[in-house]
Amino acid sequence: MYLIKDILEFFKKIFLMIKNNVEIAKLNLRIIKLSKKKNIAFKDLGIIVYEFYNIDKDFLDDDEIKDLIMEIKDYEIEIDELESQIEQIKNHVREREEISNELLLNLKEKEEDKSNEQEDNKSSWVNKKCR
Repeated sequence: MYLIKDILEFFKKIFLMIKNNVEIAKLNLRIIKLSKKKNIAFKDLGIIVYEFYNIDKDFLDDDEIKDLIMEIKDYEIEIDELESQIEQIKNHVREREEISNELLLNLKEKEEDKSNEQEDNKSSWVNKKCR
């Protein structure tokens, strides 16, 4: 009966580890997507800054300059928000990795305990036979 419980407990932990690793993979995919969006925003921002720097300011009126500055600020805000989201997701990944590591460590400890228990049983059996 204990063997069945041990097997069920083992499979539950394995299932939790797999589920956790799938969640980590999903979070990493979200990080990749957000990083791509951030890179695109940086590229677009760079183009605007480059064009603003190289344009003859005499041809722009004050409203156009204000619009360009506002557009630059909007990109900066978008980039900051994306970086914040990426950092939050990375924190979730770290938490999930800690859970997986704890589960793995727990499984290894259980395995070592069983191995030690088997060793003890063998040695006690040998001691009984030798007497």
